[in-house]
Amino acid sequence: MHLSVLSRWEIMSDKKKLNSKYRKYVDQQAHLAPTTFKERERIFRSFPDPDGLNGDHFRKRMKQVSPHTLHLELNLARRFLKWAKMDDSSLSKENFTPPSRNKDVVTVADLYTHDELKSIINACTTSRDRALVQVLYESAARSGELLSMTFERLKFYTKRNFELASIIVSGKTGTRTIPLKASVPSLKEWIEDHPTSKGP
Repeated sequence: MHLSVLSRWEIMSDKKKLNSKYRKYVDQQAHLAPTTFKERERIFRSFPDPDGLNGDHFRKRMKQVSPHTLHLELNLARRFLKWAKMDDSSLSKENFTPPSRNKDVVTVADLYTHDELKSIINACTTSRDRALVQVLYESAARSGELLSMTFERLKFYTKRNFELASIIVSGKTGTRTIPLKASVPSLKEWIEDHPTSKGP
């Protein structure tokens, strides 16, 4: 369940004051996932006042941030200026062309082999680290999705004499359930070692 707009602003009220025009725009974004809302709010706090949101600002940003970050900020600025009915001609695609984002193509050769994964797991010094590495590899979940997960979202079960587990993760693509098999022993070891498993 998303935080209300008011409670989100209360949480962030100790930070740099947000320009009133930006705040009005962001207030209308309550439907967004909390992580997306927080990221947009952070970007708006880094922007100059709306009158300074132009090609000159983004030409400077090109030297400070990655192409991915620049595209993210530029798209948000364009949407805001359109919403505010302000002149955005200096940011039009005809007048401002940011550097291209060359997305890396992942090949089979880039993936860890079974032996490499085993070496990484063996190098872990705690049951928590072993479980995290195995679950990250097996589930392909985003690190933020796992780090925000609680034990209530982990379920163990048996099917056809196999010990299995499932995790419920929430992220920018929504909530989904991921089945696990290879990670089960590491997860059980971590839960056994975790302070909350011992009781109060």
